[in-house]
Amino acid sequence: MLNLHYDISSAFIFAVIIISMTSRHVLKNSTSRFFFTNVFTALGATVADIISELSFMPVTVRTIADYFYYLFAITVPCVYILYVYSTIGLFRYFKEKPIRIVCLFTPLALATGFLFSNIFTKSVFYINSDGRFVRGPFQPVIIGCCILYLMIGTIIIIKWHSVIPTERFWPLLSLFPIMLLVLTIQQIFQGLEITTFGLAIVYLIISFTIRRSDENYDEFLGIKNENSAEEVYKKIFATKQNVRLIYIKVMNQPKLRNFLGLNAYNQYLKELINKIDSALHEFHIENEIYYLHHSTYGVHIDSSDTEFCKKIADAIYDSLKNSVELNDVSISLDLRSCLVRIPEDFNNIESLVNFRMNFHNRLPEADHTLMVSDFIESKDFKIKNDLDTIINNAIANHNFQMYYQPIYSTKEKKFTSAEALIRLIDPDYGFVSPAIFIPAAEVSGTIHQIGDYVIENVCHFISDCNFNELGLRYIELNLSISQCIEGDLAEKISELTKKYNVNPNQINLEITETAPNFDPTVVDRNIRVLYDKGFKFSLDDYGTGYSNTKRLTELPLDIVKLDKSFVDEMKNPQMWSVIVNTVRMFKEMNKIILVEGIEDEEALKTFTDLGCDYIQGYYFSKPLPQAEFIKFIKERNK
Repeated sequence: MLNLHYDISSAFIFAVIIISMTSRHVLKNSTSRFFFTNVFTALGATVADIISELSFMPVTVRTIADYFYYLFAITVPCVYILYVYSTIGLFRYFKEKPIRIVCLFTPLALATGFLFSNIFTKSVFYINSDGRFVRGPFQPVIIGCCILYLMIGTIIIIKWHSVIPTERFWPLLSLFPIMLLVLTIQQIFQGLEITTFGLAIVYLIISFTIRRSDENYDEFLGIKNENSAEEVYKKIFATKQNVRLIYIKVMNQPKLRNFLGLNAYNQYLKELINKIDSALHEFHIENEIYYLHHSTYGVHIDSSDTEFCKKIADAIYDSLKNSVELNDVSISLDLRSCLVRIPEDFNNIESLVNFRMNFHNRLPEADHTLMVSDFIESKDFKIKNDLDTIINNAIANHNFQMYYQPIYSTKEKKFTSAEALIRLIDPDYGFVSPAIFIPAAEVSGTIHQIGDYVIENVCHFISDCNFNELGLRYIELNLSISQCIEGDLAEKISELTKKYNVNPNQINLEITETAPNFDPTVVDRNIRVLYDKGFKFSLDDYGTGYSNTKRLTELPLDIVKLDKSFVDEMKNPQMWSVIVNTVRMFKEMNKIILVEGIEDEEALKTFTDLGCDYIQGYYFSKPLPQAEFIKFIKERNK
């Protein structure tokens, strides 16, 4: 009767786990399905054992139940090893060499053979004339097979512990010591049968681990999330797997969120996942979809067949590029898609994650899935993919250089100022365009260190080169949006000018049109504090954004820099009208006007005749290293 109580308790636990997994829809991947199979098999063994314990049942029924009990019992540790392999990410070992699956199932086949022979020999078990269960002399063979699987499983888990998260390692390992303890107890206390109860305890522990790992699963979309992807990447590289990854980014997804509203947007997300899932099913690929950061989706394909995976990637892309129909509204997706080979394209997780975060910026635009291998050797790709490392090395190893572009005064007919421009010269990649590394630095936060470098170097230059003798009055330097919202910006710049004995009016700080719109309180404070200390301000790249005229008139801006786009379109009659009226407006506001991008004499004369005060551009000079700039100024300002 005691055994029956243990079995009923076990059956209840197994049933709860099965219901929980089914209701949470966590059976879309092989790992979950292997665990579910384990629990279901253990439930089968428990039910068989319950029937065997019922003395009122016919002997034949009880005997058949005992056969099923042993069959299920020896199957559990075998399937558990498959679950462990799948958890680690090594199930491909069986796909690569089927002989391994044969070896795995050999002990199970041997034990099953002994069970079959028991029909004739009664050497494993039998029910005697009193209706009592009796163990035969060869029952240790069955137990030995189970112990063998326990030992194999223990070795596998310990060997690959580095790729198993700590919170999963101990629950996975718990089966083996607990079941060894159970088998030992059963050998000591003959007649006590608590194998299924031991399994129930183990699976209950693991099920809690799986529930805790729900943070790696997006229940709304029914797919894994970024945390899960990170775990998979670690396993892939640790176990040296040869796999293919597909990345898809929906560029206009944030806009769709605003356009559709929450409910329709959620429907759109599910429809998108269904389209990807359907495309995978056409190739008999199970659901291995991940929702990553910022509108990016990933698909993991456990295959080294690049051509096959490219067909899958193209099928997904073709499915998504067709309009999504939602509530009689046709939604078009702006997509970027690429196929990555592991380990051929990336051989470490850092490079892969770095690429995944910004792949849409590192590959050219295309209306199909791109192969990363087609671009990975190009210099431009390598620079973009290693950009964070390049920037960090530049900061640590002083790979930055300051260049200066002369600014010409139309009234004084000489160069009276210059714009300071930072350049990055990497020892491996050479010149790295500011258009590439500045946006990356703003994202990573290193823009603050770069900004500090620029300010200090400009101060050092002004204090160290007989600045006034060159005929220069000030140097212009750009403040990034990130710098504009630094709480201590004004104090920092003031301290540097004092350190190098630089007069504040020798520095003109440039801000962009949009800078005042980011945290206006902090930006206004910084600008006004610096202005009161004697620093001047320019509005840079006027005409490239959406100007808030009221905000601009409220700020103490001395100079307005007209963007090169004005120069490029000056022969357009409509643009010319804009130019004339813009210049007139700023003149009436008593602003100094500087024109950027002047490259020929005609443009120079045109904007000079309009009354613009300063000219900057390649017509006079490109940005020059400090020494060349000083030489240029000395020659031209004689």
